[in-house]
Order: sequence, then C-alpha cells, then structure tokens
Amino acid sequence: KKKSKKARLALTSGDYQPVPDSLDGKHSPFAKSLILTLEQNDQVLLSSKLHVLVENQLALESIFQEPLYGAILNSNHREGADFIFLPSQAFN
Repeated sequence: KKKSKKARLALTSGDYQPVPDSLDGKHSPFAKSLILTLEQNDQVLLSSKLHVLVENQLALESIFQEPLYGAILNSNHREGADFIFLPSQAFN
C-alpha cells in the first residue's frame, strides 16, 4: 500500500541552527550517519525508520545536531506515505 502513495518528505541535517559541514574532512556528521546507516541496512527500510536510525547514529557523532523529518508543506504528500529503501543485495 505504501508503494502506491505519493511521498513528499524531507530528511534534513538540522533545524534553523548551523550544523557542521565536515568534521573529518570528508563528510558532515549527518552525511556520515546517513551513509553508515544505509550501508549497514540489509532489509526493506522505510524513510520514517531511516530517520530514527540516522538520529540515533548521529547522536554518537554530534550532540549539537538533530535531524528533522517530515512532509514537505503544500507538496501533495499523502498521509502515511514513505520512501522505501531496498538493500543493494536485493538487486544482485
């Protein structure tokens, strides 16, 4: 059912406060947490769950940063819709 709903969602690295661009010279703490979470995923993952996992991982990297997740206003997002992430092994 989720696959047929229109999802217009955003996962951002923070609210209105500044967030670090990079701590290790490569990735921001948010990007590092997102990449690690996706690389470690081995099952179907909804974006709502991805947000929780990234938020938990980011808490280990940066206590000053809180990613936000939600529907984009005035975008025709359908309530209950989610992006669906599949592990890369599903395509091999």
